[in-house]
Amino acid sequence: FYEGGSSLLKGRELTECILTRCPDLDFIYYSNDMIGAGGLLYLLDRGVDVPGQIGLAGFNGSELLDGISVRLATMDAGRRETGREAAEIVLERIERGKGAEKRRVELTPQIQFGDTLRRKGP
Repeated sequence: FYEGGSSLLKGRELTECILTRCPDLDFIYYSNDMIGAGGLLYLLDRGVDVPGQIGLAGFNGSELLDGISVRLATMDAGRRETGREAAEIVLERIERGKGAEKRRVELTPQIQFGDTLRRKGP
């Protein structure tokens, strides 16, 4: 039922389709924040208690969603840092050719809990 694409509208459509097929779901993890935000807006428009009835999370840590009043939980994989590191490696390879030092880069993803996850505890 998913043919690709990433938009708020696609998130709305996918969420409707998912919940039609599986109405008792208590959590949806979206492949990116834009689709997740569309799903969040779909649920809020229908009066669904997020995260009380269903929890949501996206992926990317996109700042594009800062204008939405309910913050979508997301996993920020460090897109900027990944791009910066990749560019440095490519430039070094261009400058030094095969003599460029091989290196391993580790980036730590960060979870941004937002407002769409249920909290456990007191």
